[in-house]
Amino acid sequence: QKIAISDLSGTILSGLKASNIALTNENLQLQLQDVEFEPSYSALLKKELRIKKLKAEVIDVILPDNKETTEDKPEAIKPPEFSSPINIDIDSLEIGTLTIQASDNPIEYRNIQLSGSLHQSELKITHLHGEFQTYSLDASGDFSFAKPFPLFIQADLTENNNSTVH
Repeated sequence: QKIAISDLSGTILSGLKASNIALTNENLQLQLQDVEFEPSYSALLKKELRIKKLKAEVIDVILPDNKETTEDKPEAIKPPEFSSPINIDIDSLEIGTLTIQASDNPIEYRNIQLSGSLHQSELKITHLHGEFQTYSLDASGDFSFAKPFPLFIQADLTENNNSTVH
């Protein structure tokens, strides 16, 4: 596993910026450009991680080619039971462009914005916004990493011509 960071500036107390962060291993290549990170250290005193701002102008995810195709029925998704040892709150996650490259078909999402939290086994998405092709998605929801894994999602999908699907 290899991690490379270019042009790191700022301080841990005031926030950090990097022009490029690259993570490479056998299963993934991850490239982040123009990254900003601003934590809230006062929350650490309460054993919480609060991220005021995490921003990346560009994120490129390159997955390995999986040329093996199977016609077997896919296995059912079985989420793991999970409980975070600390509470995590994200005030603002912003991604200008997220590109996921798997084989020859890259998928590009734009203007992603997220706020939410993970407290023990409860994941709460306060707000999620993203754009794909001619669509915009605004959503919120809750998911529990404890059995029976309840999930609640409320979403609005809007096409560029301003028609909304609920």
